[in-house]
Amino acid sequence: MLNEFTDSLQQDYPPTLAIMVYEGHNDFYLESHEIVSGQIMEGKPLAEETIFGIAELFKEKGITQCNISGIFPGNLLHFEKLNGSDYNMIWYRPAEQRIIHFSESLCIPDGQVWVPPLIYQAKGRTLTVMALESDDRPALNTILLKPPFHNTNGEHGSVCLGSAKARRESKRTFGSEIEYWETLFWQSKFSHLSGNNPTKGNLNLIWMNQVSKGTKFPMDELLPSKLTLKNLL
Repeated sequence: MLNEFTDSLQQDYPPTLAIMVYEGHNDFYLESHEIVSGQIMEGKPLAEETIFGIAELFKEKGITQCNISGIFPGNLLHFEKLNGSDYNMIWYRPAEQRIIHFSESLCIPDGQVWVPPLIYQAKGRTLTVMALESDDRPALNTILLKPPFHNTNGEHGSVCLGSAKARRESKRTFGSEIEYWETLFWQSKFSHLSGNNPTKGNLNLIWMNQVSKGTKFPMDELLPSKLTLKNLL
């Protein structure tokens, strides 16, 4: 039985190419060898794009195998594994104080401010942020409000992260992934409107007042969007 199984593998998957790795003093050299009728033919230098493709394949495989684990935080609303290493994760936070950063061109000082209740969605390589009307846990039919932030599209909440960077934990948990995405958002510099003004009043003036006064965010400045939590799912 074992011999039959081995024979079937050899019949279904005949070797056609071998990659030879030669190690020098401080570097490596790779060659590809065609295999014809079981014979390894003369080698050729492996193309650079092929090497990069192999490296990316193993890198993606390694990331995919790094599963997210741990306890579900109380503010986590949804988690769904997608293709490869991607996922769709949605969570919310009540109104809270955050350190906010602005580009020099806006002439708004950085500072600690109150922000409204927010809902976050990390899907694949993208981040979405929308506002909520209250601190309550949102339901599927909860209407989402336009996010009162620069770099964030008011209609659908997609965030332009630019060159924002954050360190990802080697042991990935739901909590550490949430912290990773929030760090990307809050440590980036807000610099421009992404679409139309997302609030009733001037967004720049609102944040100038928030930084200087330190009061709760004026919820009456928020505008409804056409989205509900169900749309994010």
